[in-house]
Amino acid sequence: MGTRKTGVMLLLPLIVILVGCSTMRTESQAGAEALSLTGRVNRGEADILTGTSSRPFLFESEILPTEAMLNDLWQGLVDAGVTFDDPRVREVRLVDGESYRVFADSWEVETWFKNYVKEPAYLVFLDTRDQQLVIVLDRSKKNKRPYLGFGEVGR
Repeated sequence: MGTRKTGVMLLLPLIVILVGCSTMRTESQAGAEALSLTGRVNRGEADILTGTSSRPFLFESEILPTEAMLNDLWQGLVDAGVTFDDPRVREVRLVDGESYRVFADSWEVETWFKNYVKEPAYLVFLDTRDQQLVIVLDRSKKNKRPYLGFGEVGR
């Protein structure tokens, strides 16, 4: 009887981990979600991007705290005719204590990462025909606003 109880106690943490994994995006799912962002820009879906972007949102080194600012960002990109040609996932990596440096080596961006990017999260790097992009993406599938930040990475 004691052996059976011990076996169940050993399996319980594994079951909890497996159930938790089903609520997290894998790296390939994160890449697909990042490509979805570029597709939405290309199709002019600013309203959907505003609705799926977290607040405060990091755009390059600027922190956008309001929905109106987010809408201005996405609608501005659409109105300017910005498109992302032939986007491809180059790399997906977990956010760590140095990830803020991809956007800017500044106190403000570092503080934003510490306060608003709750682990686990991904940095998804995309290559397009003309540029390299990075998206901060929440790993939780439950988050209805998974886009946390977006910017262009210098080549």
